[in-house]
Amino acid sequence: MLMVKARRARLSGFMLDVAAAFAVLAAALFLAELLHSFFGVTRLAILFLAAVTVAASVRGARAAVAAALMGMLFYKLFLDLRTPDTTGVAEDILNVSVFLVVALITGALAGRLHDEAAESRVRAERMETLFRASRTLSDEEEPALWPTLADTLSEASGGAAFAVDGNGTLRAQSGGSESDAASALELAREVLGSSATVESQSRWRAR
Repeated sequence: MLMVKARRARLSGFMLDVAAAFAVLAAALFLAELLHSFFGVTRLAILFLAAVTVAASVRGARAAVAAALMGMLFYKLFLDLRTPDTTGVAEDILNVSVFLVVALITGALAGRLHDEAAESRVRAERMETLFRASRTLSDEEEPALWPTLADTLSEASGGAAFAVDGNGTLRAQSGGSESDAASALELAREVLGSSATVESQSRWRAR
């Protein structure tokens, strides 16, 4: 169940990346059409490269790749519409190829900066959450410790959290359904069983 939700979240994120890339490139195409209508200019590849950079800055590296590939198609469409007779096949291929390479490079750099900044924010938020939790847990009585621990882990991870003691008993949960809790409890018992087996084997070897 948890894996299915994770896959759905990744698919949803990918669809948002594609939608963002399409939106900024459509805006770039519209602006290019306006500039061509008013000033007659056709060398507007920089607009589509800027759109790729915007998509990468907003959504990250994955959106950058999607925007670069889609941007090549948008740029080719613009050239076909506005310069149908002034460029040959070889020049079209060269223009589109150079555009794709530059778009991938600039988009990858901007997307990497976005992803690293997002990871830094997540790490800082988790560290702050764990620090506040450590102060709270030190003042809690044991009955209230488990729910506080589950809530803290849920806030730090951004998902459901389950607190299981050393006997394999579910003491508290924050978020998630009953099936999620059952899956987490089964996994925890497997981990505890593996740890107990390793510990017993270590003691036998020590003797």
